[in-house]
Amino acid sequence: MLLATGRGGVSCNISKDEFLKTSSNLEKLYPLDIELNPNDKNIIFLATFCSKKSSQFFTFEELTAYQNTIIKKLIEKGYKVYFKPHPRDLKEYKDNENFKILKTKLPLECYNLKDKCLAIVSLFSSALCQMYHYQNIAGFCAADLIKKAENDIGINIIKEYSPNVNILLKIDTKSKTFEQLRDEINKEYLDFIKDKPLLSQNRKIEKVYENFRNVLY
Repeated sequence: MLLATGRGGVSCNISKDEFLKTSSNLEKLYPLDIELNPNDKNIIFLATFCSKKSSQFFTFEELTAYQNTIIKKLIEKGYKVYFKPHPRDLKEYKDNENFKILKTKLPLECYNLKDKCLAIVSLFSSALCQMYHYQNIAGFCAADLIKKAENDIGINIIKEYSPNVNILLKIDTKSKTFEQLRDEINKEYLDFIKDKPLLSQNRKIEKVYENFRNVLY
């Protein structure tokens, strides 16, 4: 199994059961700083960090605009967005009724949120490729906004394994329960990835993680 973290990627030779057992213990030690209401239509947005090297793809102002655009559309669609800042991001964010700040001490994959979170969204994050495998939460990508990254192998493989966020924006969220929405979202996700090779068997994967370390961070 491959577990990628926000620190550039870590290869872990453990089974899914072992991972879940370990992460469950860690989750008890480092719980979320805020509880997600299971009655809300919750989406977790994983923020991207504008590092010196990733600035080849966007300026800080462009990154902010990209993320704000997607978050605004999600809220307008009826979702409640939990914004998880990148671990390196020291900026203070203000929340409101439909926009909450979520800080964690562990990678998101370590938290069991399948009964509280409909999906995760990011411009590009390795968690998009892995959250469903570990926690049954679908990941949706908005990397198509970043035109300068169209030829980047790392971002492209995330796009290859993560359906576009526009799918979430096309779903009718009105008069549907959390469970109904989750089932519909998961079906869209599974239909998207059903014919894809396992991530661990994709020949491009080693190059991807090399690029994550050398380009994005």
